[in-house]
Amino acid sequence: MEPLPAVVPAAWIMNRAAPQIPAQPKGGIPLGQRVLRIGVGGDELEPISVRAPAGGVLAVLGGPSSGKSSFLRLLPKVNPETGPWLMPEQDTDPGAYWSGILRHATTGGLERNSVALVDDADLLLQDVTRDLADLNTLGITVVMTVGYSPILTQRVPLALQARNLGCGILIAPRTVMDGDLLGVRFETEPNPPPGRSVLIQNGRATAVQLGWVPPNQLKDGLAA
Repeated sequence: MEPLPAVVPAAWIMNRAAPQIPAQPKGGIPLGQRVLRIGVGGDELEPISVRAPAGGVLAVLGGPSSGKSSFLRLLPKVNPETGPWLMPEQDTDPGAYWSGILRHATTGGLERNSVALVDDADLLLQDVTRDLADLNTLGITVVMTVGYSPILTQRVPLALQARNLGCGILIAPRTVMDGDLLGVRFETEPNPPPGRSVLIQNGRATAVQLGWVPPNQLKDGLAA
């Protein structure tokens, strides 16, 4: 068993995953079978993926400055066959952005295989989280980052959908209670390196090292 590395460049993940990437346009994978590469793990340090079916909500939990935003921007880089990816630019008002996306979706102008990347969902205003819930109801997959909180399901209604999916990512969890949303216990790692996480999937907890993208490449692959 090889120990997890402290840094895993996105390019390394793509090189290892190249034989698995289908030679077909985006959206060619059945939506109910879609998975997203997130990093490496396991005894052989192979690329690790998480389920993200159409209409599903994947929760990515972490504390302040844990790398949640960088993780969202990693996803398009290591999943080029997936998308379109939807995420507001850094200086864009998230409320205006997501209300516009919802209007686009309700008129049939949004591709069914789109993936909404929602940062700090627990800090958004209630009307924004309501728009996101409506967008998810239309079948759009949501990947959202949130902070650890015992009242998360009260603050973010989509957290209930994330619990129903039965899988999620915990970035640098501090205590076993940080995984209460997903109902799975795991071992915590003292002083973990940046990007060290726990993947909860199929009732199991797996230690993973999330991929890393150089800052000058973070915006590649995102839709406007």
